[in-house]
Amino acid sequence: MSLSSGMNNAPENALAQTGVERPFNDFPPLVRFVLPRTPLEKLEKSHANMMTTRRKRPSKLYPRGYDEEVRQALDRIDLPALITCCVCHSARPQFEYSSNQLSYLREAIFDEGFDIIPIQEVAKCVTCSQTQVVELKCNLCGHYRGIDYFSRNQRSRETPNCQPCMDYQMSIDPEAEMIAMQSMCEEGNKSGSRAEVDAVLALADRDESLDEYENAVWARRNYIRSGSASDLPVGIPSMPKRFARIPSVRHHMPPLPAPKRAPSPVRCGRTDESNGQKFL
Repeated sequence: MSLSSGMNNAPENALAQTGVERPFNDFPPLVRFVLPRTPLEKLEKSHANMMTTRRKRPSKLYPRGYDEEVRQALDRIDLPALITCCVCHSARPQFEYSSNQLSYLREAIFDEGFDIIPIQEVAKCVTCSQTQVVELKCNLCGHYRGIDYFSRNQRSRETPNCQPCMDYQMSIDPEAEMIAMQSMCEEGNKSGSRAEVDAVLALADRDESLDEYENAVWARRNYIRSGSASDLPVGIPSMPKRFARIPSVRHHMPPLPAPKRAPSPVRCGRTDESNGQKFL
């Protein structure tokens, strides 16, 4: 192929590739639209197919894969007024759940029955479905605290109690305190450490009620007044240091009765013989 023949065929090659005619002179290029080389019969056939074919009807009317009968059955399911969230385990009303979560719960009830409502693991409340649970409401103090303030046992309950409230409850509950003392004694006996046992005994000695000391003091006084101080009953403290622990002011005891006033000598008609005058 010669150079001249290649130069002569250059505009034709450019026109075949781009559809734009580029003349050798300085005039602007002439754009020529190139139609696809498709037979007329093929175009008519494709047009006829487009006119006759229709979009197929979906097999299921609803995207979750159930028909109209199942949809009506789901709509007839009545949900309880309070629904327990599967994340925070709190009983919340229906308006705190989205319609999507309620539909999930209806599907679970339709498949498993109404017995699944107390133990359902489907519906999430608005707070839990949007973000991760980071706060819980304490049942005792009513404050919202971080989840770190709740033990793992309290997080899964419907009425969780925070750790400060649990500590306060343990401090005022005598049965819980006795159980804690017994557990400490058992741990001390197992480990063999005498310091923990002494701490428990000191705590028990400090928590003795003042009424026992009061009864012991009055019993000792009665025996001393009766002249039988040596025959003190067993269990009554005889050392003075035991009575020194009793406070002088006892706010828990009722006040002593006021002394009776002596009769007036004027009313009795008595006179002073030395002065010869009546008492005023």
